[in-house]
Amino acid sequence: MKRRTHIACGMVAGILMLTLWIAALAYMGSLGWPETSPDFILSFYDFFAVLIGTLLIGVAFLLFIWLVEEKIE
Repeated sequence: MKRRTHIACGMVAGILMLTLWIAALAYMGSLGWPETSPDFILSFYDFFAVLIGTLLIGVAFLLFIWLVEEKIE
């Protein structure tokens, strides 16, 4: 794969992960996390589940682009 493609894939995946991360934080904030949440432990685990899910989506996206690029070449 070319260097430009690596940079483009990284930028797109980074923007995707950042957007999902901001959306997840906004959603958790709308639920009142962490100050007003009655069940702090559950919301704490939800927060890290969102983080891990976001990272997995980014990695899956990079892998998909890499596989498509390999098929094209």
